Formats: sequence, structure tokens, C-alpha cells
Amino acid sequence: MKLEERVERLERLIQGLALELAELRRRQAADLPLSGGERRDGAAVRAFDETEAAEQASEGQQFPEHLLQTAPAQSHAGGGHRSMPGSAPRPAGPSGHAAAGGTLPLQAAPRPPAPPVDWEHLLGRVWLPRIFIVVLLLGVLWGFAAAVNAGMITRPVRCWLGAAAAACMFAAGIRQMRHKREALGQALLGGAHSLLVVTLFAAHMLYGFMSVPLACVLYGIAILLFGATALAYRSQSLLLLAMAAGCLIPFLLDYDAPHVSILVAYEGLFAASALLIGWKLQFRWVYAASYLLLQPALLVAALLGAGDGAEWWFLGAQFLQQAILLTAYLLEKREAPVYSERRGLVFTSFAITAGWAYLLLMPKHESQYLILVGIGAAVYSLLAWLQLSKKKEAAELLAVTATLGWMLLLLESLPGTYAGAALAVEGTLALAIGLRIRAPYQQGAGTIVLFIGAMRIIGKPIDAVASPETFSWIILLADLLVLHRIFLPYKQSPRARQASGALLWLTGVLGLAFLTQLTLAASRPLETDSQRLILSAVWVAYAIALIIAGIMLRRPKARFAGMLLVLLTLLKVIFIDVPGVTIAVRAILFIGLGVVGIAVSRVMYSKQKSQ
Repeated sequence: MKLEERVERLERLIQGLALELAELRRRQAADLPLSGGERRDGAAVRAFDETEAAEQASEGQQFPEHLLQTAPAQSHAGGGHRSMPGSAPRPAGPSGHAAAGGTLPLQAAPRPPAPPVDWEHLLGRVWLPRIFIVVLLLGVLWGFAAAVNAGMITRPVRCWLGAAAAACMFAAGIRQMRHKREALGQALLGGAHSLLVVTLFAAHMLYGFMSVPLACVLYGIAILLFGATALAYRSQSLLLLAMAAGCLIPFLLDYDAPHVSILVAYEGLFAASALLIGWKLQFRWVYAASYLLLQPALLVAALLGAGDGAEWWFLGAQFLQQAILLTAYLLEKREAPVYSERRGLVFTSFAITAGWAYLLLMPKHESQYLILVGIGAAVYSLLAWLQLSKKKEAAELLAVTATLGWMLLLLESLPGTYAGAALAVEGTLALAIGLRIRAPYQQGAGTIVLFIGAMRIIGKPIDAVASPETFSWIILLADLLVLHRIFLPYKQSPRARQASGALLWLTGVLGLAFLTQLTLAASRPLETDSQRLILSAVWVAYAIALIIAGIMLRRPKARFAGMLLVLLTLLKVIFIDVPGVTIAVRAILFIGLGVVGIAVSRVMYSKQKSQ
């Protein structure tokens, strides 16, 4: 039999095995017995074996060993293939498959078709138990309510019935889990957990059968029991339910004046424990929910009352979560998969912690807030530098977080105008670092910080020539020119070329706005005619400077921008300045513009003629 036919038979065998595997899984899920032939090998394997035995008997050889070897292993063995004892060597085919040693590397077989969706299994064994366990609970509750209204069930009996029902559901859930019916078992265990917590809540809060210490003990036993059950069966859904109940325990106790510090300490330690469990067991939902569930709990605790000194309990809980999240992320090996929620929570935890610190410490303890944010920004900057040679992805994430920290520090430590200039410098540095390490998220963070700083500078008008606003405008224009210079080595990239050109145009437009404000601030003591005349002269001078720079640097776009500015100045004079000035000023304006326009045209004509 030819080699190509054997390859085709192997491919058909793989497809048949995939279909039989799907059928066996369906039968296993439905608890159906196997037939006699299926107990041994399977139809595809037996058919292949029978065909191979007949063909090898006719050819007098065994199955060639080289088909079971990979191409690298063959080349390592010396370039040729060897048959099993008793087999004849294969001649090279006309297509040249054996030209380099007589072997043909196995090609990847096409992916077998996906098994059909077993809707019967999905509906009957997965969703029906979850739906009808809720229906059963609703029926029990309505029956319970009807019996209570009829006076048949007293308050103590209600509590004992709830506890007994929870115990029965728990036992039934354990039984179903042992029989590998996980969907029904998890539904029963979840219902038992919910019913037990509701029963304890009713006995303590509604009926007053238990004191606060006894309720705490019973709540704790319930949480430990169901948490241990979730861990024993490695069930994220049960563990999430136990976590939610654990977070609610402090709010299910009947006390008049809650101790906020004890409440916050409990919530922080409970969330930290759940976070460590999610990290250790690779439970993604538990890992994320353990941190996210802490925030509303702390918010409710803050509404209950956060007096003097209590703010550090809140911040301590946040610092503990942030430290665990950061440590868990940094301890991940380079080759290990890092899930998106772990990266997101590193940045999110820093931002949320900074928000809590601002709400709790500002403005009463401003220095403490600045110290905390500064330490956080410095730590993340150092970690980013240390991770640069180990994990580039981690270095980028830490750099983005540090950029946020420095931005928050500058916003609160400097006055408004100087803060804008400082943010512009920080954004430029962050963007340059992102370009240097090829980190797109860091580039985006630097761009956002630069934009915020620019908006703060532009939104503050210049009132005097020698003022903080003038200094901030100069810093902003210098930052844009520095960025243009930074983009020059990356001009091979189309995006870098576009960014470089956009920066030049933006610098030109902002430069015109800066000169306009500076001119108006300097000429404010003069009359209106003089102000307009001086402003038009400054615009013309700026246009001439652009044209000269374009000629010297061989930048046609700069020359074109200068000519456009000359035309713009002419339109300004015609439609804005002329109606409100005297005839003498009009004469000066038009004579000056005419001379400049003719001179520019002459210069451009001479340049084109020389070229």
C-alpha cells in the first residue's frame, strides 16, 4: 500500500476516534451502558486494525516505524528511515519524497469536526437543577408563609425547620457530588447555604433567640462549613457564595453602636484570605471578587461612621489587598499565563487606594496624603525599573501605575498653573519612556497626562507678561518640540511620522495662541487701535519667521504655514481691524501687509527659479 494511502487512513482513524470520544462522553454523562464492541476498542480502531492486518498480510510487511517518528527525530537518526524487523525498505517515489534520506515527515492531520452540542445534557443536567431548585425554594417559602399565617408553625419551629431543611439539602448535595452529578450537587449545596444563613438571620435579628456572640459563632461555623465544602470539591460557585455570605456577616448582627475598626479589620482579613485562596487555586472569579466585594462593604462601614483614627483602619485594609495583588502578580513566572484580571487589579487597586486616601485624609491631613501617594509612586517606579529586564509586560503595567501616582502627587502638591506645567513635563517623560521600551500602554498614559497638563495651561489666560501662566506656556511649547525631536528616530513607522507632523502643526498653532495672549497682555495699557496694530504686526512677524525657517530647514510645510498666516492676518485686518480703527491706522496696516505679501512672493519666486 502506498505511503499516501496510509496517511489518509491515519487521518480517517483520528476523525473516527474523535467522534467516538464525543459519543462516549455523552453516554458517560447520561449514565448509559456501553455495547460489547465498544467496551473493547471502538469501531474505528477495530476497523482500522482489520484493514491493516489484511493489507500487511498481502504485502508481507509490518507497519513502517518511520511513520510513527517525527521529522526532527528522523534527521537526528541519520537522515534515513528504518523499518521494523521483517519489513522491506521503501523505494523513493517519483515525487522525490525520499530524496533526502527516504523519509516523509508526517503532516498535521486536519482538525476533527467539533462534536455536536448535547442539548439534552446541557438542559437536563446543568440548567434544570439550577432553575428548579429556585422554584422549589419559592414553593417552600410560600408554603411556609401559608402555614405561619394559619398559626400552625410557631417561631421556634420555623427556625428548627429551616435548619433541618438546610441539613437535608446539604446531605443531598454531598450525595449528588459523590455520584459525579456536580450541577445538581452544587445547586443543592448553594441552596442549603443560603437557607442556613437566612435561618440564622431570622433567629437572631427577627426573633431575638440568639445573642450577638452566639450569632457570630454560628455564622462563622456556617461560613467555614460551606467554604471547606467548596474547597473540597474545587467549586468556584460555592466559594463565591460563601464569600458573599462572609462579607455580609457584620451587617447581619443586631448591635446599636458598631465598632467600625473591628468591622473593617474583619472585612479586610476575610477578603485577604479569599484573595490568597483564589491565587493559590487559580480561581479567577474568586480572585477578582474577593477584592471587589470588599469595596461596598468598606463603603457601608464608612457611612456607619469613621471617626478620628478610623481612617487608618480603612487604609490598612486597602494596603493589605494592594500588597497581596502586587505580590501575586510579581511572583508569577515568566512562562506562566497571567490573566487579564490580575493585571487590571494591580492598577485598579492603586487607583482605588489613592481614592480612599483622598476621601479620608483630604483636606484635613493633606501632608499625610501626599506622603502616601509619593511613596506609592516611587515604589512602583522602582519596581518597574527592576522588572524591565525580567518581564516587559510587568514593567509596562508598573510604569503606567507609577505615572498615575506621580500625576496625583503633582495635582495636589502644586498650584493650578504650575501643576499644569509639571504635568506637561511628566507626560513628556512618560511618553518618551514608553517609546524607549516599546510599551503602548505607557505611551497612552503619557499622552493622557500631557493632555491634562496642556488643558490646565490653555484654560488659564495670560494676565501679565512676567507671570506663572507665561512660564507654563513656554514649558508646554518646549515639551512639544522635545517630543517632535524624540519621534525623529522612529520615522520609519508611518504612525511616528504622522505623530511628528501633527506635533509640529500643534506647536505652530499653540505658538500663535501664546504670542497673541502675550501681545494682548503687554499692550493692555495702550489704546485699542494700537493694540490691533501691534497684534497684526506680531502675526506678520511670526509668519515671516515660519517662512524663513521653512526655507533654511527645507520644510515646505513650514513655508506653506507662513503664507497661510499672512493671508489670515489680511483677513483679520479686513474684517476685524478696519471697521474700528482710524484711516491712518488703516493705511499703515495695508501698506505693511502689502509690502510683506510682495516680499514673500518675491522670495518664493526667487527660490523656485534657483531650484
